[in-house]
Amino acid sequence: MINSRTAPESSKSLHINVQPSNKNVHTTDRKALLLDILKTLEASLQQRGHLKFYKELGIHPLWFIAENERNIYLWRHGYSLSDLSKFEFWVDIENIAIKRIRQLKLTQDGFTQLSPAWGLGLPSEHDIQAEIDYLNSFLDITAKIEKHIYALSKAGFLLLNELNPINEENTKVLLPSGIC
Repeated sequence: MINSRTAPESSKSLHINVQPSNKNVHTTDRKALLLDILKTLEASLQQRGHLKFYKELGIHPLWFIAENERNIYLWRHGYSLSDLSKFEFWVDIENIAIKRIRQLKLTQDGFTQLSPAWGLGLPSEHDIQAEIDYLNSFLDITAKIEKHIYALSKAGFLLLNELNPINEENTKVLLPSGIC
């Protein structure tokens, strides 16, 4: 069965969505999750046993992949990590997971995707499949709690803004910012 996870790579649905930010978080895609909340959500799902994570296999947690996307976005636009306060990063969980699955499938087909966990070698088929399974599990869980994810992000955004007021001129960025 073909679905969004197995669709051909020619899909151009993964795109950059950048817009000026303001304190009204309602303009954000309702499927998006505030990047600052993603790590907490993923770690919580792992701790509660809803999401199996195998550190020893070199699986990349989704928050790590999202932070990598953020860093790439900053670099490509001439910024560094010291400029983070100029941006508000949101993550389209489904699209970033699909992008990673496509990268892993390219690796299976002989295309070398260098990774800190893999060094210069290729991961085993088992490790690749374990990461794909992990990402699919994460997508299945987040599909069930989609409405709550947006509410959690909205609350997190408001809380972060209370602790450290966000400049009205911040740029809102929806990750991933491209397709591999």
